[in-house]
This record gives sequence, C-alpha cells and structure tokens, in this order.
Amino acid sequence: MAAVFSAGVLGTLMLSSLHSHLKQGSPLADTPGYRKGKRRKAASDVISLKALEEVFRSSDPQLQESALQILLDRAMTEQSLSYIIRCCKNGKIPVTQRRAVAVIQQLTKQEQNRAILVRRGILKIFCHILLQPADETTYRYCIISMFRLVQNKDQRKVQIVRYGILGPLKKFLSVSSTHSNDLMYWSLLLTHQLSLIDELQTDLIGTGFLLHAKAVSPLSRPAPIKNGEHRLAVSVKLTLIGVLTQSVAEVVKQLQTLLQVSIVPLLVTCLRNEDVELASWAVFLIHEFVTKDVAKEQFQSMKGLLPALAALLNSDEACVPRLVLRSLKYLGMRNDQYQIEMIRAGVVSKIVPCLIGGEHSDPDSPLWALALLHDLLAHAEAHAQFFEAKGLDTLIRMSYDTSVHLSLYIADIIVYLASSLQNREMLENSEVLDAVLHFCKSDEAELQYAGAALLLNLATLSDKMTDRIAENGSIELLADLTLHSDRENIQTVASKTLTTLTRRDPLLRDLIIATAIRPLVAFVIEEAARTVHILFPRSSKRQSASNTFRGAREDGSVTIQSSELGTSCELEADRLSIGVESGYPEMFERLSGQLVSLTIFMESELFDMPPRKKLERLLTTLLDLLILPLMYAEEEDTRSVDSDVQSLTQTSSQIDALNCAKLGYDTEQNPSPAAQGFAPGFGNFKDEVAMHALKLVAKLLKNDDACEYLVRENVFTVMVALMQQNRPNVSEQAIVTVSAASLLPGLRNVILDVPFAFTGLTRAFLRNASPMLRFHIQSFYEAVCNYTELELGSNLEGRNVKFTKSQATPYMLLSPQCWEIRNESWTFESVRSEFGVIGSGRYAYEVELHTDGIVQIGWASSLCTFDPEAGTGVGDNQYSYAYDGHRKKKWHGPCSQSNEYGDDWYEWDVITTLIDLDNKEISYLRNGVSLGVAFVDIPDVTWYPAISLASAQGCRVRFGHQLDPLQYLPQGYASIASIAGNDGDVLSPDASSVYYDASESPSNEDPSGMSNLFLPLTEPTSYDRPEFLPSAYFELQMGIGGRETFMIPQIGIADRDKNIFFVGLCPGGRYVLMVVRNRDPDDRSFFRKDINEMLMHESTATIQDTEILATWRGPPVQDGDVIGCAISFAQGALLFTLNGKELGPIVHGVSEKLYVPYIRYVPRFILNLGKASFLWPFGVPFGVGRLV
Repeated sequence: MAAVFSAGVLGTLMLSSLHSHLKQGSPLADTPGYRKGKRRKAASDVISLKALEEVFRSSDPQLQESALQILLDRAMTEQSLSYIIRCCKNGKIPVTQRRAVAVIQQLTKQEQNRAILVRRGILKIFCHILLQPADETTYRYCIISMFRLVQNKDQRKVQIVRYGILGPLKKFLSVSSTHSNDLMYWSLLLTHQLSLIDELQTDLIGTGFLLHAKAVSPLSRPAPIKNGEHRLAVSVKLTLIGVLTQSVAEVVKQLQTLLQVSIVPLLVTCLRNEDVELASWAVFLIHEFVTKDVAKEQFQSMKGLLPALAALLNSDEACVPRLVLRSLKYLGMRNDQYQIEMIRAGVVSKIVPCLIGGEHSDPDSPLWALALLHDLLAHAEAHAQFFEAKGLDTLIRMSYDTSVHLSLYIADIIVYLASSLQNREMLENSEVLDAVLHFCKSDEAELQYAGAALLLNLATLSDKMTDRIAENGSIELLADLTLHSDRENIQTVASKTLTTLTRRDPLLRDLIIATAIRPLVAFVIEEAARTVHILFPRSSKRQSASNTFRGAREDGSVTIQSSELGTSCELEADRLSIGVESGYPEMFERLSGQLVSLTIFMESELFDMPPRKKLERLLTTLLDLLILPLMYAEEEDTRSVDSDVQSLTQTSSQIDALNCAKLGYDTEQNPSPAAQGFAPGFGNFKDEVAMHALKLVAKLLKNDDACEYLVRENVFTVMVALMQQNRPNVSEQAIVTVSAASLLPGLRNVILDVPFAFTGLTRAFLRNASPMLRFHIQSFYEAVCNYTELELGSNLEGRNVKFTKSQATPYMLLSPQCWEIRNESWTFESVRSEFGVIGSGRYAYEVELHTDGIVQIGWASSLCTFDPEAGTGVGDNQYSYAYDGHRKKKWHGPCSQSNEYGDDWYEWDVITTLIDLDNKEISYLRNGVSLGVAFVDIPDVTWYPAISLASAQGCRVRFGHQLDPLQYLPQGYASIASIAGNDGDVLSPDASSVYYDASESPSNEDPSGMSNLFLPLTEPTSYDRPEFLPSAYFELQMGIGGRETFMIPQIGIADRDKNIFFVGLCPGGRYVLMVVRNRDPDDRSFFRKDINEMLMHESTATIQDTEILATWRGPPVQDGDVIGCAISFAQGALLFTLNGKELGPIVHGVSEKLYVPYIRYVPRFILNLGKASFLWPFGVPFGVGRLV
C-alpha cells in the first residue's frame, strides 16, 4: 500500500503543479471538466482542485486514495486529456513536459484508460520524447507508460518499433550507460515484450540488442541490483536467442557474446533460485548453449549443475523437464566420464518418473527420458539405481502401450540390463520375458527384430531364463519368424536365438529340428525354384530357366537344371507361376534370409544334416543359385577381371556349357540365354543370393555325403568361374569358400585340378585384397602346399608356442600355420594359448591388427571360460584381463568401472602385451609406445596369452619365434617363445578347456630330431650357369627349431600331372635335388618311408618313379633360413635359392604345366608368393608370369 500511496502523492502533486504553472485557464480549474460524450454529473465534480489537494495532504489513507481517483478521472476527460497531451509535446518547457508525462504514467495504470491513450497517439509522442534530449525522470515515465500500453498487445509493439523505440532502448541498456537501475530495469522489461514478437526479432538482433542487454547482468556491474533483475536479464537474453534458430551460425555467435559476461556461473546460480520462473528461464538458456555445443565444457565443469538440473526434473512447468532431459542428453553425449558423473549425482532415479508423464506434462518428455536412460544404462554402475527406482517395471508397463520408436528404446535398454550378470536375478524375477514376446508378436518388423534379439540376449543370461523361454512357446514363435518373415535380419536373429537355445539346452534340439530346420530346408528349395523361374521368364509358363540347357519335359513339369552340373529340382509350373504374381523384393529378401538362417544352423555341430534325399535336393537348389551370376544379361557388365578367364572357359567344358557373359558369343547348339528370355534388372539380387548360397555350400562341404555330391557335380569349377567375375561380393565369397574347402580332407587335389584355381587365388592375393581375403588365401596356400601328414605336425614342432583349435571357441578361425586368427561368425570368439607363465619374470607377446574393430587382447588363467553367444571373452570375467583399443577400455570382470585406458588403435598397429610377474602388473604398448600400467595386483597363477575377436575381426600373433620376432620388446622382458623350450616350470601346457566341449591339450612327447642339421658350414659347389629367366618364384622361411626329428624337409614344386621337383635338406649340409613322377603327393607311405629313408641314409639306390637330379653340400639350413624356388617356362628349367642366393644347379626338363609350391616336413613356415619382397632380386610373383 505504501507504494500505491507514494505514487498517488506524486500524481496529485504533479497535477497541482501543472495547474499552478500555467498562465492561461485550464480545464483542470475549479470548473469541472467532462469526458467526451455525455456523462452523468457526479457529486465529486463540484470539488475544486485546491480542495482535492488539501484532502490528499491529510493523514487519512482512504481520503488520500479517494482524492487521487477523482483527479485521475478528471484527467481522462476530453478537455483535460487534450491539455495534458499538449503539455507532453511541449519540449521547450522541460518541467511542464515531465509533469505531463508523469500524469500519463499514472493514467496508464488503469486498463480502461490505455486504449484511449493509444488512440490519442501517446505511443508516438513518447517515442518522440525518448529520441530528444530530456531528463532521466521523463525517460523513465515514458518507458513505464509504454510498457503498460504494449503489454500483451502485439500490434502496439510493432508500432513503437516503427516509431523508433529501439534506438533509445539500446542507449539505455548500453554497457557504458550511466542511467539509473530503474530506467534500465523498465527498458529491459519493454525489450522483453518486443522480443516476444517473431517479426521484431530480426530488428532486435540487427541493432545489437544482445550485446547491450548484458548491461543488466549482475556480474557485469559492481552495484547491487534489485530483486528480479536476474530473471529479466536471463529471460530477455533467452528470448532473443530462442528466435535465432533459423540461423544456427547466428545463434552460436550470439551465445558466444553472452560468454563475455560470465553467463555460465550466473545460469547455474539461477537454477537454484527459489523463483521458479527464473530457474525455468535459466534451464531454457542452458539448453540453448549445450544443444548448440557452445561452452559445453564450461557447463560440465560447473559444480552443482547436475544436482540442480536433476531437481528440476520434478518441476510443474510442463516444458522444464523436457528441456532438462535434452540438456543432460547433450551434456553427456559421447562423454562416458560425464555420464558417470550424472549417475553418481542421482540423475537416473530422477529420470524414471519422467517416463510416465502426466496429464499436463510435455508429451516429448518420456521420449527424452528414454533417450537419456539409454545412454546412462550403458554403464553397469547405473543399473542398481535404475532397479531401485522401479525403472524396469515402468519400462515393462510402457512396452505394451507405446510407439514403435519408444519401444525400440526400451528394447535396447533391456539389452544393456541383460548384458550384466549382476542383473540376472532381477531379470529372472521380472515380467521382462512377457514384454519381449509381445515385441515378437507385433505387426511391426522393427519390433519383431527387437524381440527376437532380446530373446537371444535373455537366452544367454541363465539356465532358468532358458527354461522360461522354452516353456512360453518361444520356440514355435522363433521358428515362425525364421520361416515366414520377409525381413532377412529378423530371420537371421531368430535362427541365432534358436541355435543358442539348443546349445544351452540340448534337449531342445529335436524340437528345433522339427519346427525350424526341416521346414526351412523345404522352404529354401521351393523359394529358390520360384526365384529361378522369375529370373528366367518364358513365353509359356510351362517352361523354366533350366530350359536354357535342357528344355522342357514332355509331361509339362519343369526341371531347373544345369546341363553340365547335372542338377535338378522339379516343381510344377503352376506352382512356380505364383512367384511371378507376388512381390519380388519381399520374396527375394525372404530367400536370402532363409539361406542365411540355414547357414547358421548348418554351421553348428549341434544339428544333423537333412536326410540324404532332401540333402541332395537342397544341394541341387544351391547349384542352380550359384550359376545365376554367370548367366548373360545385356545390361550387366560382368567381364572378368583377369584375361585368363577366356582360357578358363575354353579349357573347361563345364563352363563352356554355361555360356558365361565373359565369352560374349552365341552358338547354334547353345544359344545365348539372353535370347531365350533371361530377365534383366535382377543383377544385384543374383549376386546376393549366390553369395549366400556359397556360404551355405561352405558349411555343407564338411559333410561327407554333401561333399561327395558337390564334387561329383563339379561345384569347384563353378566357384572358380565365380572367382573371375567382376562382381566383388560374389567373387570374394567364392574365394573364401574355395579357400575354406582346401582345409578339408581330400579336397586339395580336387581344387588344384580345376584350371586357374591356384593362379586365380594368387592374383587376387597380389591385388589389394581385403583383410578377409588375405587371411583366406594365405590359409589356402598353407593348406594346399603343405603335404606334411597331420599326425606328424605336433611332433615336428615340439614345444612351439601358438594358438590352437583345442583352446579356441568353436567358430574361431586359425590359419593352418597358426600365425593368424579371424572371426567370421556372429558370435564373440576367443582363443587361449596352451602355454602360460607363472612365478617370476617379465614376458611379452605381440598382436598385429589386421582390422580395427573390437578385439580384446590380454591374459587368461586356466579357470577362464568363454561364452561366444553371450559375448563373454577375454577380460569379461575375474579370471582374465584384456585391453580393447577400439573402445579405449581395459576389461577385468563382468562390470568393469572406471575402465578408460589406452589410445585408439588402427589397422596394422602392433600391440605389445606385457606381464610383469615380479610386480604383478599388466601393461601394453602401441607401436612401441607405452600406454601405462593397465592392471595391478594380479593373482599368482598361470597366465596364458588370450584374445577375443568380434565378428569380421582378425589379427596376426607373434610369440617371439625365429619366424615371428617381436618388433617392440622392452628391455628386461622376454618373449613367450624364447623360454618355451628352456623352462618347463614356467610354461604350463595344461590349461582347462575354454569352451563347453573343447578337447584337452595334446600331449607334447619328445620325438628325436634334427640336431644334426646344425653342422659346421661347408663351401657349396660352384656352377657355371646360363642366364635364367624366371616365370614364377616363391620363397619359404623355415621354422625348424624345437624338437628333433628324423623327417627330412622337402621343398619344391608340383604340377597337375603329379610330378614333383624338390630339394631335400639332408643332415650335414647335404642337398639332394630329385624328381618324383606320376606319384600322388598324398601317398604317405611312399614319401614318409621310402623317400625319407633314402634322403636320410644317402642311399643311391633307384626307387621306382624317382630320379636324383643332383646332390651337393652347402651351408646347413638354420632356423629362419629362406629357401626359394624359381621356374622358367621359356627354358623349361628350375632353380633353388638359399637366403637370396642361388643354390645348386639349374634343373631342366620342366614342362609347361600348372605348378604349385610343394612343402613337406617343415614344422612351421611362412610362404611368400610375391605379396612381400623377395630376398632373391630376380623373383617373379606367382600369378604374374605365364602359368598355364
């Protein structure tokens, strides 16, 4: 009331002073005035102005208020108001003008007066006054009056801007302004009103208002300011920025301007203010900063920010929780450490209520709450807080009645929760399985996929959860998704889940075979037949694609077959025609998914192959699919990447029959398929389906019946043709399949007998092959060129440190020489060495990365077991330690916290893994640079080198042998291999199995060996030789250290006619160069007994089918020496080298045949066909010279 009375006194005195100052008669004289129009005369009208003044000076508040109201009513009469307005315009008499402006200011307090004042032009008059010199009191009264007149009146705001109000406001808010706080305060209020109008925002920004508005910041002025100025400062600045969203660059610029006045601590302080509106505006502006990535680090460093924001999540203001959630989301984005700080500040428990929302809550708040929880729950540290806040129950309830988008967030969060073993009991006792099944039954494909993926995660959680899944009808549901879904990803994840369930509970095997696998085989056969029919349309629906080769049968049924492959798959044409009517993309994707799913099933050793008759029909179908990319289509350019394909098609009657596109000619006997109606436009699909068929064939080849059938049908001829295609996906998968098949017993010669199989792979290897191709082709070389009997392998090697299949999870791939490992399955595969270290000492091994994805490198004890389906690898339990440079984390145990470590790693980086048993520490080097100590206080047990690989990852491992020395061995450390044969107490080849049914480590009994190879050097015989013109050359670095043996190493070259030229590395530095003709290199008895005995005892007796070409003495071979072999087709000659120097005589009589390296009884080796530099400077890589 005191403020009201003070204003009344001021108004009365101003009215009285104005009256006494004027010389002429005034409408405010004793004679009562009147408003425009007629009004009834009131009793108060007879009271004179002098009397009113006396009444106002009395001590009675009621009398004072009454007198003031009578004066204001009289001032609003027509005569009086006109008189006051004229006084306002009279700038020549400042005092009179100030008093008139003061009266108007009083009049604007009453709502009913404002419209009249605006019509009388007060807004324009006051803008004119503000533009002219005047005293501060006059300015303040003008600003106050204008604020009241324009408040909530958008049109009036636009008018005063046009009248020029922005100039005076800018002056009053200037940093250098000397105006009073009251004037600046009301100027800020008026500016805020203007900033609420969209069309005025550009004007405000253009005149630099953001810069000048900062004058009111309490941090920029030493004098204290009145309560409420904080709120206005923030609100005006925020409003100005919020309107700038149309120009992000300008927004950022203006935000950066605000930083000049230390706005960040001010905003954090405002968050804790009891004024809800002030806190809300602060949140709004913080949101603008962090979402535009301005000063985000400053906000992150402010103490108290997180608790203050978390407290505002319970705000009754509808938009505040959403802004807080968004701000927290952006503050923690890609910043794991700050996300941990959020968790420890209790943010998770505050977020959970935001999931539910309310009648008046912002509808976007649940979405942002889920998004933020999605980030935070990726950290296991947040899980306990989430469960305590009943977050899981809330998510489960939401999952039944929410959008697809939110459901996918929920699914992802459940995956995070299921990834931690600590949550096992909570999940087992919840209703999460029902929610997951609800996803699987959804009509939305995205939710079906999410549900099937969640079942996969839950299946790996515990045996109890596996039982619950099996009991709830999930097997049938997953089988249905596998068989009938049109989405490949859904089919794939459903089949993975079924496989995992079978591994967890073998009793489910028969049910899954009956409900999923057998129907799937039938579906593949049927869908493939329909697909082939679509790709080979005919003028009559009683014809099929296979008529290109055979023609239709008289009974009207259609046979899809290749004339040379001998395949057949019969279906009625009416059934085939259904595919033409249906949607092609859905059908094609369904077939692809079915092929992938069947590949997953067939990869597992848990499931039997289909019955023989059904298996042959399946193989027939796959052969039909394999030839699709070889069929001619005019719009497709499938010309070979190698010129030798022309020769291939001319020398192979099988491929001639296919009329591959690379031939480009027609014959009368076999007209072009294009002429017979091959359907164009399906090139990509043909490639995709052939690629999936190749992957399935690779798995089926492991079965004897399937292998026999496919070999009989010349499947490798088709594969070699596919290798030559200029279709990367198909050609690469063909290479992978051929390489994988070469590792199987009995297929080496079958593959080598196919023209250009070896040279095709070699040329692909010499090109810039991918890591996957490099691994498989190198494995192919090591398999097909090594004729050492498998049972002799471990005896030849002795105590050789390496990774082996016996200590690897099922789908981990190891190259035959065990130099490289790779994972191409969907699971998280692991391998552990059979040799470990214990006691004291410092040891190291190295990993050369061939990919830069998720790889966990470290050490595991004998108690460490791995779970590929669950993603449990090295470092994921308490019995192992690991470093992963892809995520820059170290791992020890299921819930590693504060595990940031190391640098990002990249392809070809070398990671050195160090274990210090003396100080009980594990550390790492990256390319020789220390990453620091990763783990301390490691237990005193035996530690074995161990590695885990995610899908599509691979690496080369070095343990420090002569053939794989460590590149970065720190001083004071020893390689694992260097002590393998010296200290039986340190190395312990007795680790327990790493996976459910892994076999025990093989015994390492000591056979007698090759110590007599290391005799004093003797001078080699000198030969005069004509110039040698090599056509092809390879080098072999030999690892012959370790256990002794009486098996003499043989190195040379073999042709397709079973002729073998080789040099025997006999004891005492004796070299025997000989040829074996017309003998199968796999004749173990002949080479192991007859040839080896002849070489060992320097026998000169003639053995049938053999001929000794030359013998000589030279330097005995040492561990790590390099033997080379060159062949010259032009001269029909052969030449050997040792460590880059020519060794022995040139041998003549070599024919122009396809030759491959021949290696026997070399314990370990590195074969180089030209990918790396040769020691012999004249070497020509295999595949570059003319090999026919």
